[in-house]
Amino acid sequence: MAGSEREIIGGVAILDANVLVPISITNFLLTAATEFHLLRPYVSPKILEETRRNILGLKNSSLSSDSIDSRLRSVSAHTIGSSDQPELPADPTICEYINDKDHHVLAAALHHEADLIITNDQGLVKEVNLWVHDQSDGERRLWGALTANAFTQQLVRHRPVETVLTIRMMADRYNNPRRTPAEVHAVVAKSLPALNDLPVG
Repeated sequence: MAGSEREIIGGVAILDANVLVPISITNFLLTAATEFHLLRPYVSPKILEETRRNILGLKNSSLSSDSIDSRLRSVSAHTIGSSDQPELPADPTICEYINDKDHHVLAAALHHEADLIITNDQGLVKEVNLWVHDQSDGERRLWGALTANAFTQQLVRHRPVETVLTIRMMADRYNNPRRTPAEVHAVVAKSLPALNDLPVG
């Protein structure tokens, strides 16, 4: 893969549906993006549809349809994307490497000239990275794919100050009840254990 992991920080990132649930990961990534420009997140209509299905499939979920719609509108407001679903380019190598169910994610990445796909699907991470590695034309901007935790690990390593401030900013948004940065850190770190290496005082 071209470039270094540090270079992808601040780049265009496609957020797969599986990193938009649970909400702690969503809030962390979108706060990092909107407040500190640690990534430029993109989604697609199909990714949002899949997110809705994932939320509806959560055990013991008490979210109403209106609450889910409100959450997806919030995601849309803090990400970049188009109302049209991008089409996958006619590249036979894609079908050789990428599972059919994930073609729409790669289509979004190529359409938006993304630097990175952030997905918690380990299979997709391997497929995308193998596909990118084996491309010989060198024209595509896509660096590869990382899990949300692996991306967070890069933030902790290279942008620790902004990462701490992201947690503090999230804490500041809680009013009833209020939460300390340490409490928010503990909650988010359950989904993003890379944050356990980050002291939040």
